[in-house]
Amino acid sequence: MTKPNNNKRWFKLIIVAFTLMAVFVALKTYVGPEPETGNIYNWNHYNDSLNRANQKFAEGNPHHFTDRPRNIEKDSGVFRIAVLGDSFVWGDGLPYDSAWSHKLEQKILAKYPNVEVMHWGINGWSTKDELAFYLADGRKYKPDLLIIGFVDNDPDMGRFQHMDPHFRENYWYLYKIWPGLAEKIFSDAYAKSYDAWLNRLYGEENLTIYKQLWTGFMDTLVKNQQDYFVVLTPACIFYSCDKYYNIIDSVFASMPFEYINVTAACNEKLSTYSYNDLLANPANYHPGTKLTNVFADEVLEYLESSGRLPVMVKDSADAFPQ
Repeated sequence: MTKPNNNKRWFKLIIVAFTLMAVFVALKTYVGPEPETGNIYNWNHYNDSLNRANQKFAEGNPHHFTDRPRNIEKDSGVFRIAVLGDSFVWGDGLPYDSAWSHKLEQKILAKYPNVEVMHWGINGWSTKDELAFYLADGRKYKPDLLIIGFVDNDPDMGRFQHMDPHFRENYWYLYKIWPGLAEKIFSDAYAKSYDAWLNRLYGEENLTIYKQLWTGFMDTLVKNQQDYFVVLTPACIFYSCDKYYNIIDSVFASMPFEYINVTAACNEKLSTYSYNDLLANPANYHPGTKLTNVFADEVLEYLESSGRLPVMVKDSADAFPQ
């Protein structure tokens, strides 16, 4: 029988040890230190708890909006505004009252107590979904004004797919072991998939179909004698978000409806902040309170400059803009 060569065995163990050390150093260099915001696993728990609270609140609304139930018939002397959108209106990653439409409501009611603001938004909705809701239920409420929020992924016509944003839940154990590395790998993978999906949404063929959807939406609003305008609300500032909003701005400019683009105001007012400062929270890439404040301020300013808000008189026909 041949005796094992102990020197050769130890040599292999040393090679393996140095290899593992090299991999560790390489990964540490790639990932860098844990973010200043703390353990991303804990932030994910915080984000989930916020959204669970929002979902619990939304259970009291017949349409699952983060809004109190509303009567279909509005009260006498009330000017009714409905804000129609998606997760930006629902408030993903934020306490529900920090979503931009809720902030708009707070700012309006401080000056115009005879105004009612309703919040119509669901996570994942596109313009197509928003039109479907308006046709099925929204118009029954007969808002005096409809404000339609636009987000860069709203041209989704259901023709393309990207990674499920909840895929991280299948790998929770990796966040327990090394949260920084797990988040880096998964965030990069999802970002690449999402960016490729967005680029397809802004392809010429999909935008042509999207414009046709808007033409039908406008026809519906005209038939319902619905006053409305559109607000372009970015998820971030500067080039990373301007790209798609510049494209859609040119598309909307060619169409006969009223819209405002608040991206320039966000770039101007928030230029001193970092990308992370503007997030809903470190585990959620939706707009945070700094951005939602600007959205609400810009929309209120537009409402006032366009003469759409009523004077501060209750129960009077003269209270409404002519």
